[in-house]
Amino acid sequence: MTKDKIRYLVPRPNEDGSVAWNWQPKSTLRQYGWRTVPLGKDEAIAKQKAVQLNAELDAWRAGGGTQPRSDDDEAGAAPPDGERRRPGSLGLLIRQVEASDKFNGLADHTRRDYKWLHRILDDWAGDEHVRHITPPRVQKLYQEFKKETPRKAQLLVTRLHTVLEHGRRHWDNWPHPVNPAKDQDMQGGTASDKLIWLPEMVRAFVAKADALGYHSIGTAALLNEWCGQRYSDLLGLPADILQDGRILIRQSKTGARVPLPVGMVPHLAARLADAERHNAQLARAFKVQPTTILVCEDTGRAWTDGHFGKKAAAIRNELAKDIPTFPHPVDPGREAETQDLWFMHFRHTAVVRLAEAGCTSPEISAITGHKLATVETILEHYLIRTVKMAENAFKRRLEAEGKA
Repeated sequence: MTKDKIRYLVPRPNEDGSVAWNWQPKSTLRQYGWRTVPLGKDEAIAKQKAVQLNAELDAWRAGGGTQPRSDDDEAGAAPPDGERRRPGSLGLLIRQVEASDKFNGLADHTRRDYKWLHRILDDWAGDEHVRHITPPRVQKLYQEFKKETPRKAQLLVTRLHTVLEHGRRHWDNWPHPVNPAKDQDMQGGTASDKLIWLPEMVRAFVAKADALGYHSIGTAALLNEWCGQRYSDLLGLPADILQDGRILIRQSKTGARVPLPVGMVPHLAARLADAERHNAQLARAFKVQPTTILVCEDTGRAWTDGHFGKKAAAIRNELAKDIPTFPHPVDPGREAETQDLWFMHFRHTAVVRLAEAGCTSPEISAITGHKLATVETILEHYLIRTVKMAENAFKRRLEAEGKA
């Protein structure tokens, strides 16, 4: 599934080699009068018509007056009982989540991000009863979106888990004894395949980013190797946020305020100074005053999450041509694929390095902004059981027993 895919727009090859386009709604919609609509052979015109049909469908779902359009001109029924979706459907559950006090108490940008995920889930299975949302289907959803970016796939499954939890708590006769989105394999492999960035791979990635003209992405990598933030929070850092060698991050998801003394790290301080000079050059070139520390070299403005993720992946792909494999960070003797590294792993990497340094849970929380109660869960989730940690443990015991 790609970003430009239009819902229900389906190509149909003809015998002469040409392609005809149809607008083909799901079978669950056909019982309400929505039928397949032939859209002709002109792809551009077909896309325009499909967008219009989707708008009419969305208006009908929302209780509007638009009637379903079909190839046999049969009018469709209104949504049952005036509801936006069928009883028991995932779409109805999503609407109830969005109407809840908890959802409406979230920050505006958080609600906006969640609604974006809701729309994807709605397109995926909004018209289906929640009993048909099974663990294998959720894993298939994850694998499909992982082709675009693992981060998007993870966000989608995590949000689905939250939506289904709302149904488990509030709906009578809930069909699932266990949340179908729980304990999904979110890496597409075994637990030991979860990766972190080795120091030499970080340096190689930054060098490649700089060589390709994306100094800001190299800066982001160096910062997040130490800071361990969600990169949406990192990308939103204001241009003037560095004060007395510290940056103060207010995390969008948790609201936690995290002061990070990046000035204590010489190479970070030097890199941020370089970033200021780099941003000044971009400001002159684009005639746009930068509002963030990390400025997109393509636009002269702040990065968007999606554009940043794609460019970071493209840089990783170029790096993989030079360094296709590297020593596996948690499984000595194995090789890991550079192609399997993602920018989101810098957050994992920061947690690993802090744990390896012997940091306490409160100290790790002070950097990452996680709640204390979840730090151990996070460490277990990211499988922070490296050779260095084992060596540190033996060293501490030897020192304690006077045998060092």
